[in-house]
Amino acid sequence: MTRASPTRCKLVDCRSFMAFNVAHIRGAVNIHCPPILKRRLLRGSATLSALVSCPESKVILEEADTIIFYDDRTCDWKDLENDSTMKIVAKLLRWEKRKATLFYIKGGFERFSALFSTMCEFIKPCNSSLTSPLKLKLMTSADGRKPFSPRWDTDNKDDQLPRAHSNSVNEPVELLPHLYLGSELHASRRDVLKRLGISAIVNVSRNIPNTFEDSFTYKTIPVDDTYNADIGVWFEEAAGFIDSVKASGGRVLVHCQAGISRSATICLAYLISRLNFRLDEAYEYVKKRRSVISPNFNFMGQLLHYETQTM
Repeated sequence: MTRASPTRCKLVDCRSFMAFNVAHIRGAVNIHCPPILKRRLLRGSATLSALVSCPESKVILEEADTIIFYDDRTCDWKDLENDSTMKIVAKLLRWEKRKATLFYIKGGFERFSALFSTMCEFIKPCNSSLTSPLKLKLMTSADGRKPFSPRWDTDNKDDQLPRAHSNSVNEPVELLPHLYLGSELHASRRDVLKRLGISAIVNVSRNIPNTFEDSFTYKTIPVDDTYNADIGVWFEEAAGFIDSVKASGGRVLVHCQAGISRSATICLAYLISRLNFRLDEAYEYVKKRRSVISPNFNFMGQLLHYETQTM
């Protein structure tokens, strides 16, 4: 398949990150597009670079003369939905006038792995008695090896976390017993902060003042809500600060100006790294509790990259 010019012909796995880590064709790179990003990509304002946050993958796409896509089981390109990752990536490549020749594997990974299992990589579970929390149908390859999910978990996350509920717009929302998300307005109300038991505040902005430094422990993350701001460099530091407050029995409010983009991004990163949520799961979880969240596309790309690093 790639024998003629292996350095110029590249395989792109367009399945989810989890499916890719279960099993994939040797040498493939994974480009997956969560539903929350697809809606923005379909508007036509995004670039391929925004979707492909991994530097190595960007170089591969830029240098390849031939790109071979595959998903789970598509047999005919015409059957693909417009919001499928394969169509989105192919469309972005064409918009950016890249000259690579594009192909796709008919029948996707399901058919290819059944016919050429030796050309695929499979990972086995440490405990075969466990089942996938997402109730995935796990395929068995022709040689009997069974792929598995790297996210085995017999517990239901939502059974252990605060339920979604309606909050007053004048109060931050509880994401976890020790973590709240809100806005500048919420951070300026001492009475609300005290009543909720907030002991520390993460201020995700450059210019919003830390109003009550005599009463709360502050952590400032000086990031603007722009399409070139690097918020990802703060993910681990912010998570470490939240963990330290949790360990001391305190509660943290994470806020920016509106509680929509920057502070939501920090909270999403925390759920990804500390609770092993996928980005999709984290986004839906927070969205149910604070419906106005909408991290900018740049931040979503950084979260997507962070997800691949932490899983």
